[in-house]
Amino acid sequence: MRQILVVDDDPVVQKVVELTLRDHNFQVMIASSGMQALEVIPRLQPALIVLDVIMPDLDGFEVCRRLRSNPFTSKVPILFLTSQDRPADRARGLDAGSDDFLSKSAITTQLLARVRAILRRSAPAAESEYERHAITVGGVCLYVARREVEIGEHVVVLTPLEHRLLGYLMVHTQQPASTRQLLEQVWDYPPGAGDEDVVRVTVNRLRARLEPYLEKVPYIRNVRGQGYIIAE
Repeated sequence: MRQILVVDDDPVVQKVVELTLRDHNFQVMIASSGMQALEVIPRLQPALIVLDVIMPDLDGFEVCRRLRSNPFTSKVPILFLTSQDRPADRARGLDAGSDDFLSKSAITTQLLARVRAILRRSAPAAESEYERHAITVGGVCLYVARREVEIGEHVVVLTPLEHRLLGYLMVHTQQPASTRQLLEQVWDYPPGAGDEDVVRVTVNRLRARLEPYLEKVPYIRNVRGQGYIIAE
């Protein structure tokens, strides 16, 4: 049974999330503050963390940053579950290293699909021939086995989602990928699930990381009505 840690100071939210996940054979543990979460995570080693943003002692963004900076917890998947659902908040969450961002208003309709998708894409897979190499497109060299790209003499470290998204776009350069296609292929959501704003935020974060070192911009183009494609 996969163990999920829910970090939220609201008992009502704790209970709703717990019931939603336990009904589908997940073991749920609860932490009521950011500090408590940081204390128990090394011992519990959860398969995934559902993390609130606004908490009394330590906000979720800081908890996420600390987990990502610790080599023993850096790879634990993190889903932000919060009422702070503005694009700027999503950008902060993704930039801190989260795997996804879900509004509390969507707990009953989307939480289970998001959790399953994150767990699927974080599961270890057999290394393919493609995964043993680097990919170079348009002056950007992506190392598939580690979350880094090289642009000339510059090395840029990516978040897991940025790395996965860039890799997909670099492999599929023949035609634009729609936001819905990316949610299914990169985020691993079933058809109709997921938030298209998360794709837009992640693309913008990628552009911000890469384009200061590139002569030709935008590196990732948005083709109106079709989707995203790398400008070779």
